[in-house]
Amino acid sequence: MNYARADMAYLTDAIVAMRYAEVDGHVKRFMSVVKVRGTSHSHDLREYRITDDGIEVDTIPAQVNGVLYGRADGMSAEE
Repeated sequence: MNYARADMAYLTDAIVAMRYAEVDGHVKRFMSVVKVRGTSHSHDLREYRITDDGIEVDTIPAQVNGVLYGRADGMSAEE
C-alpha cells in the first residue's frame, strides 16, 4: 500500500487500513493502524466484525499474511 502522498499523510492524526480478504472460503474483515501522530500503537493486523452492538475487534493478532496487499495466506481454519 502506498501512503507516500506526503501532501495528505501529514494532515492526518491517524491512518487505519481496513481490508476484506477471503480466508478458507469466507470473506473476513481486517484492520491495522498505519499511523497515529504523537503516540505509540500496535502495528498488528486484527480481524474485526460489525455487529448490532457495534464493531468488535479481536484481541489476538490475525495469523495471516498479505491481507493489506490483497494476497491473504497462512490463517488456520479455526474460527
